[in-house]
Amino acid sequence: WVDTLLPRGSGKKLTPRQIDILRQLCQGHSNKIIAYRLGTTENTVKTHLKEIFKRIGARNRAEAVRLAFQTWHDFNETRSPVRARGWMPLA
Repeated sequence: WVDTLLPRGSGKKLTPRQIDILRQLCQGHSNKIIAYRLGTTENTVKTHLKEIFKRIGARNRAEAVRLAFQTWHDFNETRSPVRARGWMPLA
């Protein structure tokens, strides 16, 4: 589902770490909490977020979360006749 966040033909993918950060962001965590949970610094999280925003075409945190939720919902609607539980996979 994450690849569907990216513009077609961009050739760029989110790294596994960026996906981890996006998941944490979608759970409502601050940069400080994300950094703590992932064992890194706030500055590293900010750097990853800037790159995530650029790659998915979001201007800010709220838009990134909205795009992620909408993409996850759309992905599940087209892949399965049964609605997924929750919005985001935690794995």
